[in-house]
Formats: sequence, structure tokens, C-alpha cells
Amino acid sequence: MHKRLPPDGIRDAFNAKQEKLRKEWETYGLPAALRGLSDAIADIREAGLDVSLTMEGDASEMAFELFENNGSLVVPVSGILRVGDIHVLLAIATQVSSEPALVLAISRFDIRFHGTQATTKDGRITNRIRSDSFDLKNDPEALVKFQQAVITSCVRSAEVARNDVAHAFGDRPARDVLPKPARKRPPNTP
Repeated sequence: MHKRLPPDGIRDAFNAKQEKLRKEWETYGLPAALRGLSDAIADIREAGLDVSLTMEGDASEMAFELFENNGSLVVPVSGILRVGDIHVLLAIATQVSSEPALVLAISRFDIRFHGTQATTKDGRITNRIRSDSFDLKNDPEALVKFQQAVITSCVRSAEVARNDVAHAFGDRPARDVLPKPARKRPPNTP
């Protein structure tokens, strides 16, 4: 007979692991970073741009390739940022090159057609996805810079859609990527 946890044991194990993870993430400032990222995406959507983010409590294998790293790297969360039809890989690192950090990184190109920078060392090839990084720990303008990068992608998508006069560039109508009128919402508070 194989042993297994009963429902109460599963609940207790979940609660204990969740409490441990919360404390660890608080140490790095990750919950505040996730809340700030959530607000930044909501503000972009509120302005009428076609953007959505799916976040996971785990890093995809490719998420590690977003960061320049010369030591230990910890990437506890990653996701896919959709800007119109563009799929951008997004991740947050809490340790880069063996140093505590809070860095948000996004791929520069659609991850479905990603470009990498490969290097060879000791007969091994390592890849790095071309990315932009935003230092959430030390740069108070990091989320603004992130939003600007997303807006740039939105502009490119809107221009392609605007010039698709025959509706031949995919199955999305042009109106889906163009900005919609913004709804009134209280301004962000620090």
C-alpha cells in the first residue's frame, strides 16, 4: 500500500509552504513589485491599449535567458505579455549574478520568433534572449520605462493594423489594436 497525505495534511502542508514563500518573497520585495506591475498593466489597459499579462508563480526555462548573469540567478515568476498579437516573455529576478536584485525583464521580440545571442565557452553554447531590463529595486522610474517599452510595441502594432487596408495581416480587425478612449480613474498615488 502506498502512503499519501490526507486532505487535512495537504491543507497544512500548503499553508506552511505558502507562509514560507510569502516571507521569502517579502524579503526581496517581490509582492510590491507584482502589485506595481499589475497597476502598470492596468493603467495601459485603462488607456485603451490592447495589452494583457498572464503571470505564473514559476519561471519558464527561457525566462532565465532574459538576464545577463555571471553567478547564481533566481527567477521566481514569469509570464507572457500580449501586446496586440505580439507575445513578449516577461520575468522578475530576485537574484542576479549571486547578488540580491529585483529586476523586471522583457524580451525585445515576439517570443514565438525569439532571437538569441549565443556564446561558446568550454565547448558549450549558451543562449541569451535579447531583452530589456528594468531595475525595480534602485530605479523609481523603472515601471514608467517598462510602460514606455510596451507603448512602443502598441504603436508598432497599431501602425501595421492601420496599413492593413485589405485585412490580410491576420485575423484580428484593426480596431482591436488601436487605442480606445480612456475611462476616468483616480491618479496613481505613491
